[in-house]
Amino acid sequence: MELLLALRENARHCLSGMWRLASAASYRVTDATMELMGLPQIAELGKGPAGMPRGSSVGEIGKDSDSGFQEKLVRGRIIDSIRCVEGGDSSKKFSWIFSGRPIHRNTAVFALEDERGMASCVMVPFALLPEEDVTRVFPRGAEVVIKDPSSRMISMMQVRSPSLVEVVAYFPELRASRDAAWLRELGDKEVERKNFRAAIELYSNSIGVFCQAAQGQGSALALSSRAEAWLLLKHYDRAFADADAALACCESFHAASWLTKAQALTGLHHYSIVFDVLKQAMELSPDSAEITKAYQESLIRKEQSENGAFDLPRLLGQEGDHSMADFVGPLELAPSRVDSDGIGLFVTRDAKRGELLLVSNPSWDNLHLTREWGDKITMLVRACAGSSRTRSRMVAMGEEVARIDAFRPNSRIKVTEELQISLIEEVAHNHADCTLPFCINHSCTPNVYWCHRGGIILVLASRDLEAGEELLKSYYNCSLRLGSCLSIGLHCERCLLQSRPPLDGIAARYQAEDRSEEGGGANFKLVELVSELEREMRKMELSGEETMRLRCAYFRGYATYYARWKSHGRDELPEMPEPVLVFEAMHRFASGDGNALRVMFGLHSLIHGELSPHDDERVRQWMLELSVSSAGSAWEAAWESVVARRDECEKLCLSGVPAPPWENLRR
Repeated sequence: MELLLALRENARHCLSGMWRLASAASYRVTDATMELMGLPQIAELGKGPAGMPRGSSVGEIGKDSDSGFQEKLVRGRIIDSIRCVEGGDSSKKFSWIFSGRPIHRNTAVFALEDERGMASCVMVPFALLPEEDVTRVFPRGAEVVIKDPSSRMISMMQVRSPSLVEVVAYFPELRASRDAAWLRELGDKEVERKNFRAAIELYSNSIGVFCQAAQGQGSALALSSRAEAWLLLKHYDRAFADADAALACCESFHAASWLTKAQALTGLHHYSIVFDVLKQAMELSPDSAEITKAYQESLIRKEQSENGAFDLPRLLGQEGDHSMADFVGPLELAPSRVDSDGIGLFVTRDAKRGELLLVSNPSWDNLHLTREWGDKITMLVRACAGSSRTRSRMVAMGEEVARIDAFRPNSRIKVTEELQISLIEEVAHNHADCTLPFCINHSCTPNVYWCHRGGIILVLASRDLEAGEELLKSYYNCSLRLGSCLSIGLHCERCLLQSRPPLDGIAARYQAEDRSEEGGGANFKLVELVSELEREMRKMELSGEETMRLRCAYFRGYATYYARWKSHGRDELPEMPEPVLVFEAMHRFASGDGNALRVMFGLHSLIHGELSPHDDERVRQWMLELSVSSAGSAWEAAWESVVARRDECEKLCLSGVPAPPWENLRR
């Protein structure tokens, strides 16, 4: 109950507009994000990563930015609109702008007035809609945002598509209406059109009229509808507040309000409270099929978030919805041992190979796929605007040593009223997202395995871990390409080792040959370099562990020797190790690489007849253990996927060219 009261208090902060976005940064996109936060009616521009392009700004028409390129987001109010249907004609209606210049056939033309009172003429291709639809889609008095105009002059601009012109606020004539039910119906229609901001404005007007008339049930329905609109915009705090208020006003059981409240709490990662809320709803209406289904799902998420009770074989094999709760295992945040300037994620107890350590939903859909810097900042700002959980995590990321409790599901959220845009930029630069998986640092000998289900990231221990050990993953396919992480400021043991002379010269020549297509997947120059590597390692008297690290790095050269060298009539190289030693190196130091199991299986498939029965059994056991590393309890599905793609794996171990991603293990 205490936590629920805290949630309500937090939601009141959001509704009263107390949370602000201040800026101390110079990056141009921050001007737009500040404007977005200051003007909530346009906070949800766009339908994805392209919603606000890099260098965007709001409310400035025809003005160049300090960075040298024109702004790509324009806001203003429509003062008139027509449609021209005769090619080559000029519009008398807008003669004050066109001055006799031609307008192309089937073009919507409207005059746009910005916040300074300056007017521009906007031309939009509009061939598919009848003439009367122009004034309906671009009505006089509507506030619009134009995204990425294709060309712009002092008093004119062109837009490639009507979809790039978004009406963000309208219905000024409806504010005086006293028909609350009609206003709510209009809001429902705007929801169908996915114009959620306009719907919220209509629902708010309807709520005001209902409240003045002291009609509690009408207010409850309008509040419930507005809560659903907030939920669609991923404003979970506001959705929770409206749904909670709707239930307080309801004169009878209203399933939609209970479900919306539960969904908003799910978005805030309060899975235990969701279970309690739906349990209460079940007691009030035990015959509701919707409530019963939601209650059963909430029980699963509660167990997932508290105990890590995930059915991995089902989750990794299913199609469609990948909905699951967040889960944080025996982990803590502390200064990293491989990145001197950053934080790292550590296990607090011993963990077994294949143990699920972390499940994390993204802050925003498709954020992990976003490449544009401005888009990433915009999406993170939106995530912070809609979720106090995300804001709390963002603040924790900015602390010298982040608090792990901020990332645990079901934990109390620290109310954050102010958030610096510079902090969001710092988090985006250092971690990509304010979620725990992005606190895991790189190593060319990883000890965890990442698995993606949609945007959700699952992290498993790829080998047995000791308490206090830092989680490390590989940022590239370390078993397919020889790379070095020293250039990005990290201190990977394998890269430090291969940077020692004369090994650094061998690495440079190997990397050059590895990029070559010579040999059609059997580049014998790689074999010669690996042979030289073996001779140098013996001269340097490297330890067994150091030798295995390097053999893992040069796997493709060894695979080419074992599978192709002698079959092409070349003499055996006495310095080369037995194949089982290279397999052992891969099992020991590449268990977290997504391709390790595939390339090991591919090489084993090509040369298993040359292995002794004892060595063959050892290699098979190591490959099964790597199946556990990459899928935990779903290891059988991982193994079956590899066996089903034997030819692909054989090609992969020699060519070094990855097959299409299939980390999800479903085939």
